Amino acid sequence: MKPTEQYLAALRDATAHHASSKTYSGKFLRPHAPFVKRLIDRHCNDDNGHELPVLDYGCGKGQQYEWVSHGEEASIPAGQTIEQFWGVPVTKYDPAFPPYATDAENHSGIWAPPCGVPVVKHAPGSIPLADLFGWVMPRILTLTTGAVYVAEKLGPVRKAVFSDTSSLPRWNEDDWRGFMLGMSMHRQAEELELVLSLRARDGDETRVQRWIYTRGEERTWP
Repeated sequence: MKPTEQYLAALRDATAHHASSKTYSGKFLRPHAPFVKRLIDRHCNDDNGHELPVLDYGCGKGQQYEWVSHGEEASIPAGQTIEQFWGVPVTKYDPAFPPYATDAENHSGIWAPPCGVPVVKHAPGSIPLADLFGWVMPRILTLTTGAVYVAEKLGPVRKAVFSDTSSLPRWNEDDWRGFMLGMSMHRQAEELELVLSLRARDGDETRVQRWIYTRGEERTWP
C-alpha cells in the first residue's frame, strides 16, 4: 500500500512544524528507557550472538540521545546517554525531519536495517488510520525480530501541528488496547512481544500503564 494523500498532507504539516519549532526534542523517552532496556536484553542478539540495533521510529530531532544523565533519572546511571545505557546502537528514523527521513524522496515506506526492538512513541497518533493499519505498523513488524514498544499519550492534543485531524486516531485507552491486540494477531507478529505504554492525566497525577501482547493475549506489564 502506498501512503494516502492524508498521510502526505500530515507529513508536510509535521515537516513544516519541525523546521519552525524547537519541539520534538525527545525528552519524553527517558521514563521509557528502563522498560525498553528490558526488551533489549531479551531480544537484541540474533542467533549468531550479534547485537541488533534499536529502531526509534518518530525520533524527532534525536536530541534524546545527546542528553547525559546526571543521576536525576534513577534508572539511568550518571554519566551515560540513553544509547550507552541500552548498550546497543540506535537507528533513528523520522519522516518529518530531513536528517532522519531516509525515504523522504519517494515515500516508499520505512527503511531501516533489521532490529531487535522498534520504539514508536507518540507517532501513531500523528498517522492517518488508513496508513497506520495499512502499511506503517505492518512494515514495522517486518523490521523487528523481537519486540515493538509503542508509547502514546491520552487526552487533548495541545500542539497545533496538523491542518486536518479528521483522519488521525484520537483514541481512548480501549481503542489503543484493541489496536495492539489486533496487531499481535498479525501474521508478521507471531513470534513478537508488542508493548503498549499509555500516559494520562488523572487529576493532578500522571498515570502510566503498560501491557504486553503476544499472539492475541494481553497481560499487564510489569
